[in-house]
Amino acid sequence: MPDENGQQGEGGAGNQGGSNGKTPIESLPQDVQEYIKSLRSEAEKTRKDAKQQLDEIRSGQQKQLEEQGNYKKLAEDRAAELAALKPFKDRTEALENVIRASNEARIKTIPDMNKNLVQPLIDVLPPERLQDYLNANPNLFVKPDAPNYDAGAGANGGSSGTSKLTAEETEIAKRMGMSPEDYAKAKAKLPKKD
Repeated sequence: MPDENGQQGEGGAGNQGGSNGKTPIESLPQDVQEYIKSLRSEAEKTRKDAKQQLDEIRSGQQKQLEEQGNYKKLAEDRAAELAALKPFKDRTEALENVIRASNEARIKTIPDMNKNLVQPLIDVLPPERLQDYLNANPNLFVKPDAPNYDAGAGANGGSSGTSKLTAEETEIAKRMGMSPEDYAKAKAKLPKKD
């Protein structure tokens, strides 16, 4: 408590402080000295913990920024890859359009009686597979021969100078090393039996 002179403490303890006006800790009672030391060590521990937490936060933020930088790099790399693939995509689309147009033109040349074999596949198969199918089945594009309605009429019985061979005659031609046509021509030159 202040005394009559406005001095703090007893017996002029406030005057023991030296030139800077602070009271030396050693002049205080022992229990107060220990209490002050415990407060100081607690404050020092709290400062160290706070500094450690702050360092961890800063380190985490730095890592996060580095990772974000990597993601940015990855995003830039992916954008470059996509840009490099764009010409291939454009070419693929152009080739697909060419194949589609070719398929459509070829399908138009298929005789009507065979179109029903292709029509269900148009919507199901991709263009290149439809093209493979059309290439593998050239018989789709062949119009059947018109039926021969002359029924053997004419000077040579409707034939082109060759007569039909029996199975036995065809076998004989094979044994002789002749084609059936050559055998038929040779047979036609023989005098006919009446």
